[in-house]
Amino acid sequence: MAKSMNYLASSLVAFALSTASCSFKPTFTTTMTSFAPAPSSTLLTNKITLEQARKNPSLRQVYLDKVISPSKSFKDCEIQYDLSGEHTKDETLAVTRGITCEGKLKGFIIFVGKTSFDSPELIQKDEDFKYLIECHEYRHVIQYAQGIGKFSGEEIYNAARDSKLELSVMNESLELEAANYGIKQISKGNFNINPYYLECQKRAHSKHLKKVMQFANKSSGFQKEFITEVLKQLKNQSIK
Repeated sequence: MAKSMNYLASSLVAFALSTASCSFKPTFTTTMTSFAPAPSSTLLTNKITLEQARKNPSLRQVYLDKVISPSKSFKDCEIQYDLSGEHTKDETLAVTRGITCEGKLKGFIIFVGKTSFDSPELIQKDEDFKYLIECHEYRHVIQYAQGIGKFSGEEIYNAARDSKLELSVMNESLELEAANYGIKQISKGNFNINPYYLECQKRAHSKHLKKVMQFANKSSGFQKEFITEVLKQLKNQSIK
């Protein structure tokens, strides 16, 4: 069970400054650039099953192209299978990273890791993949681009950069809000994930909430305000 819980701890992007012209570093600017989907045969894509993708890593991007339906909400975000494992290490299911060029945020990439295909007890069907990417990871895209409640993404980034917001506090808070949002979407009938995955999501929610409450008791200044805002968002997304 502990191992499965680790699957749910999506690695959030590191908030470090970079002088490189283009890099995987978010600046929380709302300016977006569309990404063209990877070319693939429509006929081949429609025939690839999850089981085939589990057995053959070369088919995994094709499978993701099939499962994640193109929509206007994903114009600013590319979905890639992390074949080399460079971005999704250990037991990470998926990770969301911002793309910046010359200090401006141009979009996002959601890297899907091998663990998501190698965990049949957790990711059992297409709908589980849709939830992982379209609901949970894309929620991080929204957090990075638009912020949380009254705090813009840029304000959160600046606070983390200036050490007014600890990275551990920020990460736990964003994971909590994403888990809460996801469970709410499931309760609305927007996603139908398998019972074990749902139970793991609820346990992850409880774990993140406990840590955030612990942080709240010993925080002050911006960090206290940020946690209060996150908890307020949870009330607005109350789950049953």
